[in-house]
Amino acid sequence: MLSDAHVKVLSSMLPFMERLTPAQKQTVLSNARFDECAPGYLYQTGVDECRGLTLVLSGQLRAYYASDDGKEITLYRLLSGDACVMTMSCVLRSITFDISLEAEKPSAFFTIPVNVFKLISAENAAVKDYELEQVSSRFSDVFWVMEQVVFKGMGQRVAAFLLEQSAIEGSDMIPITHEKAAKELGTAREVISRMLKYFEGEGLIRQSRGRVTLTDIKGLRKLSQ
Repeated sequence: MLSDAHVKVLSSMLPFMERLTPAQKQTVLSNARFDECAPGYLYQTGVDECRGLTLVLSGQLRAYYASDDGKEITLYRLLSGDACVMTMSCVLRSITFDISLEAEKPSAFFTIPVNVFKLISAENAAVKDYELEQVSSRFSDVFWVMEQVVFKGMGQRVAAFLLEQSAIEGSDMIPITHEKAAKELGTAREVISRMLKYFEGEGLIRQSRGRVTLTDIKGLRKLSQ
């Protein structure tokens, strides 16, 4: 059961709430769940139960695809206020691959169970419009990643990755290891190590244990294009 404060926050996060009937609104609020998790929490669509709509209240979740041989590539990140419909893959016919959600920071999120969301989506056009908008947005994120992988060189991708991490952290100093960067970009650790060493030699970054400091933002932006 959600607290009054959580009901108010969840209602503000869902743009279709004002267009629901009183009965539909009660169905959503009485079935929605609130959860908190520590870094490292993992949810996999192909292994765990079909969760439903995930709405992030705080923290940071990484959505990624993992191949059978253990390679990973980050598809997008979920920050405060973001929603993820990919965790409803059991009812979204357009999703034919499994994704995983990993908490990168202490996180809090709401979940609207898949059977509840499916019911109100079938009954209310505003909910269906929201669902389609979210699916379109997430697939745009996925296609952007595909474009990076297919058409851009590793130097461009690493530079873009560093800039993205800097924007997320709100700092030029990024807590990141070579191994984690390699997993996110779907490449070998040695490739990342060589690339970062080259960037450091060019004066674009400075490395220390477990972190990278961006020293030439303008240069990285030029390289990423």
